[in-house]
Amino acid sequence: MSEIQAPTSEHNDLVGDVRAHLRLATGEHLAEMLMAAAGNAEEGAARHEPHLDDADLADLMTALRAAQAVAMEELPVTFTRGEILLGFRAIGALLRAWNQTAAQRSTWSDILADRRDQARILRNCLHNVVLSETISHRLAARRQAVVDGLAEFGEPFYPEARAPSAHTVFD
Repeated sequence: MSEIQAPTSEHNDLVGDVRAHLRLATGEHLAEMLMAAAGNAEEGAARHEPHLDDADLADLMTALRAAQAVAMEELPVTFTRGEILLGFRAIGALLRAWNQTAAQRSTWSDILADRRDQARILRNCLHNVVLSETISHRLAARRQAVVDGLAEFGEPFYPEARAPSAHTVFD
């Protein structure tokens, strides 16, 4: 499994990146895609870009809610459901900030800083999940290599007289 980094894009691409990462947040790549989406949301809020229109914001919020539902079901139990909800709430606040002017954002800059930090906490937890999954994949590959090696070199483990033949049926 390769590590996916949150891309740094121009502001128009940033919206597309968040949308794509949220929509791809399923199955094996759930943690990676959510980590990238959270990173993009943080980046946009920190740069005070992009400025979303209402339709783009609604589309992103729909994608965020769908990804949250998947995350609630599929993320490991090492995440409490409360931590997941808090992280998604933070990402939602960052996305909503994209829909505001700089003057509007400045009225809640402390809260916005809190939401960026909460999104970062979620990203860090998701990164831990990605690392754990990567370790598990490497372990599984090593185990399979041992099993394959045993199958290839079966004779030292089975004396010729007792070794099962290729046509032996086990009941």
